[in-house]
Amino acid sequence: MDKIPVGQTVARAYSFAFKDFLKIIGVMWLPFAIMMAGTLVLATQINVFTAAITTKNYAAVTQVVQVLLPAYVVFAILVVMQFVGLTELALGNRTGSPYFFFTLGKPLWRLIGAYLLVILIFIAAIAVFIIGSAMIAALFGAMTGATNGAKPSGAAAIVMGLGAIIGVIAAYCAFLYGLVRQTFLLTPVVIAEEKIGLRRAWSLGRGNFWRMFTILLAIIVPFIVLEMIFLFGFVWHGMPPVPPQGATKEQLAAWQAQNAANMTSLQDHWYITLPLYLIISAIFYGYICGAQSFAYRALVPAEKAEDVF
Repeated sequence: MDKIPVGQTVARAYSFAFKDFLKIIGVMWLPFAIMMAGTLVLATQINVFTAAITTKNYAAVTQVVQVLLPAYVVFAILVVMQFVGLTELALGNRTGSPYFFFTLGKPLWRLIGAYLLVILIFIAAIAVFIIGSAMIAALFGAMTGATNGAKPSGAAAIVMGLGAIIGVIAAYCAFLYGLVRQTFLLTPVVIAEEKIGLRRAWSLGRGNFWRMFTILLAIIVPFIVLEMIFLFGFVWHGMPPVPPQGATKEQLAAWQAQNAANMTSLQDHWYITLPLYLIISAIFYGYICGAQSFAYRALVPAEKAEDVF
């Protein structure tokens, strides 16, 4: 059984993110610029949406979502577009100008289709788990008489509690296992093999879950630490602002005003924040796409492509 080399994959992911940084920027900057221009245009609606969610003003949420939802769909397509270009670059299949990248071709729609199928599969799995849990709880309640208003015995209550805890832990573990195994190799499979290869991505990950999980931790954890340092040190200047416990209307209004001022400050300094965000995104996307692509190539070397297609 083929194994993904953990150390080599992590090293090559970091190497790709930094050595090919300018090439990564060349892939990302145009779709990224479109996204950020849209974000600036919709800044007022985004602020209204954030305030409406905080104050549970669902009428305002509904009105703003009608504008934001189509925009976020376009943004999602642009993000997937960047994954297409970066994965092609990491796999060595990148063609065209090194200075910009924009595509509406088949690879983009295949990858979007693959992502949507994964989302639907996991939604269905969650629904099955919820329904199954409800049925088991109802059956156990009927056996102990709880459904008839009787109080279950101490032993029955302990069994029910332990069963619930074990069930939740098992569900989280199963979800994590399925998510990592199904998605880690999905993007390079779709791009390299030119098909929506959910089954192929799943089979390639067989026996590699802990390796893939370790690679993700090695990439994501340091990035999260750096991001927290940036947010706490430079954006929020301390802990993020939260509304005071049991806040009065006046205190809540002051908190919202402070948040709005912070957002306005970030938007006013877009010429600093957006390039910085592009740099951070380029490094993170480079890590992810590089790790996935190099792991895929470790399992499916380019010289053995005839065995795959």
